[in-house]
Amino acid sequence: VRGRIEEYVGDDDGIEITDGIIDVLNRAGLIIVASGTATFEVAVCGIPMIVIYCTSPLTYYAGRVLIRNKFIGLPNLIAGREIVPELIQGRMNEERIAKYVINLHNNKYLYESMHLELLSATEEMIGNTINPYENTVKDILEKVGLD
Repeated sequence: VRGRIEEYVGDDDGIEITDGIIDVLNRAGLIIVASGTATFEVAVCGIPMIVIYCTSPLTYYAGRVLIRNKFIGLPNLIAGREIVPELIQGRMNEERIAKYVINLHNNKYLYESMHLELLSATEEMIGNTINPYENTVKDILEKVGLD
């Protein structure tokens, strides 16, 4: 697939193809990410993000009935409060995403604050354990009431 993409893109200096999530995270200043485990990976790196999620209305409402939690993004679930914005279902559209991107770009205090809060929340959860994911899963299950 990479070869086909490189053929299509050619030698355009404005496009860079990377090899995996670590390359992307090392170069990113802000990430728009779908809710899921990727939000935790981004949070551990301290990269400010906007969490988005859209599913079928039936799936969304079933999830809301079964899991009564204010947040869906792992950084917010971990912290128990909003660290990163979540644009879910009808709240997710191009204008809102652009608004948050511009706001984070223009407000260095907000950007740095989000960066530090992400590092703090994930550091607290990971601690000095050999298997940080095990602690993280336990803490998240506890916060959503499934422990």
